[in-house]
Amino acid sequence: EIVYVANEISKLINNNIDINKIKITNINENYNNIIKRIFNIYNIPIDIKDKTSIYETEIGQYFINNIEQDINITLNKIEEQFNLNKEENLDIYNKIINICNNHNFDHEINILKEMLIYDLKNTYKKKEKYKNYIECINFNNIEISDDEYLFLMNFNNESIPYIYKDEEYLNDQIKKELNIETSYELNKIEYEKCIEKIKNIKNLFITYKLKDNTGEYRISL
Repeated sequence: EIVYVANEISKLINNNIDINKIKITNINENYNNIIKRIFNIYNIPIDIKDKTSIYETEIGQYFINNIEQDINITLNKIEEQFNLNKEENLDIYNKIINICNNHNFDHEINILKEMLIYDLKNTYKKKEKYKNYIECINFNNIEISDDEYLFLMNFNNESIPYIYKDEEYLNDQIKKELNIETSYELNKIEYEKCIEKIKNIKNLFITYKLKDNTGEYRISL
């Protein structure tokens, strides 16, 4: 999978596509070292370093610990608690707002919190920007223009779309009785969101793996 992506990126660069307009998304830590090694063989620079998720930051933890059903109350608390004149704090705050905009706050609070934590863990602090590098971006908050090229990797089950399981304190049967969205309904929403994002990307490569050192994989449903 990674060799294929490296080959295709090389072709784009050889066809005079600006390397800064080529992005990779949906990779996890299992990919990092192999991508670095193979891309180095192809002489393709890539900005793939240790990243700090929004969930790991002080603001991210404060947000999760103070979630209200009216999310504006929580956001106002962040504004009062933290100095948003600092560029790093403002970047984290804006990313939290972007995450909130992707969710329906009519969900039961524990369900909502689970979804928000997932997105916070998969959204990262702003890093120093480099020139002439392949950029790795987060699929959940993706923004791609029509002149950019996106490689959506790791298109396997359990990776994309995110799968909610009936493993919570309130199981699906109880959720039905309480008129709360079940794991099946949440998965349907997640599936539709994923499809909609894919449909809106003009220059898209989708790749998946059959196996790695830990086991075998199926393509995403």
